[in-house]
Amino acid sequence: GIAQSTPTLSHQYGRLAISGAPGGLASRSGFDIWIYRLARYDSSSEDGSEEDRVLSAFDEPPRRLTFLPGTEVSPQWSPAGDWIVFGYIRSGGDSSESAGLMKVRTSGGQPELLVEQKESGSGNVLVPSDWSADGRYIVFTEGSWLSIGVNDIRAYDLQTNQIITLVENEKDDQGGCISPDGKWLAYESSESGEWEVYVVPFRPGWDDDPAQALPVPPDGAQWRVSIAGGRQPRWKRDGGELYYVASSDSLIMVKVGSDGPIFGHDAGTALFKAPSEEGVQYDVSADGERFAFNGMVEDEWTTI
Repeated sequence: GIAQSTPTLSHQYGRLAISGAPGGLASRSGFDIWIYRLARYDSSSEDGSEEDRVLSAFDEPPRRLTFLPGTEVSPQWSPAGDWIVFGYIRSGGDSSESAGLMKVRTSGGQPELLVEQKESGSGNVLVPSDWSADGRYIVFTEGSWLSIGVNDIRAYDLQTNQIITLVENEKDDQGGCISPDGKWLAYESSESGEWEVYVVPFRPGWDDDPAQALPVPPDGAQWRVSIAGGRQPRWKRDGGELYYVASSDSLIMVKVGSDGPIFGHDAGTALFKAPSEEGVQYDVSADGERFAFNGMVEDEWTTI
């Protein structure tokens, strides 16, 4: 078995990346990035009267992608599925190696450092949370991440090699993800005193659109999407929906749309009860039909 966290599905359904450790325990090498090839589905009757059945949980054992001495976390797929970006955290007191935001080919090979963290220790780690649909921007959280502290959200522009600050304040802001049209950023924040899901304009998406005939959103524009607590926002990759986990552990689907500079959304609909164990994360397939969790779930879901 593999202890695992931060499951992320490839944009084209079929592969799942996780941060994990072989044998169920973090060894001296910490967590590495592993790739699962997902199950095939087979219709058990010609007329579709019986539900599809899963041939196997996974087609093959997971493949280990990284072998660095520290800990690799939060893998995020490139749109084409040929690269994965991840956060690299040094092991123990080893300060001889670079840590920060790294990318590696999904076929294997030596990881490349994209953004080096400014200082060592857990107080300033770089953790990616999304790779934009156009392939240009990698969104990441900079800060304490898993511990209580200040986290800010930034983007790395692969075209210019520049870092763009998206959300920065004295609160915890993390988990940023860009809408499929590249105009909006959803994220979770504790700015109200409770974790909630917010949406703000993704400024580069407006700045890079010279043909934009409509006015751009004003400075400070922000919409709170969650009603009574929310974590882990995820966009449906073909648009129209945003998901998050409410404080009640219900997985909520929010219908979204925008009219020029105004972001529109409904109150949301609870789809099902999500696993409530500490550390459970999830991802959603591009079509919004399948969800991957890293916790124990009900019988109708495949346990990873």
